Amino acid sequence: MLTMTVPAQFETQLRHIAEIEKTPTNDLIDMALATFIEDYLDSKAIKETWQAVERGEEKLLTMAEVKRRLDELDN
Repeated sequence: MLTMTVPAQFETQLRHIAEIEKTPTNDLIDMALATFIEDYLDSKAIKETWQAVERGEEKLLTMAEVKRRLDELDN
């Protein structure tokens, strides 16, 4: 288990939000960490994909190309 110290400013804001949402502060912290981790992993995947595009290993498609290819799959 990880223990952390929350700065007073954040603690006050968390308690306020917890009261409004009628949710324990621990649940809010869990949600915030889950969102941070998901965003971090998404960002990392985007960076890796962009690097693959720059190396010529991946290709970007326009929305028109994507729609055309999807239409071809339907036929």
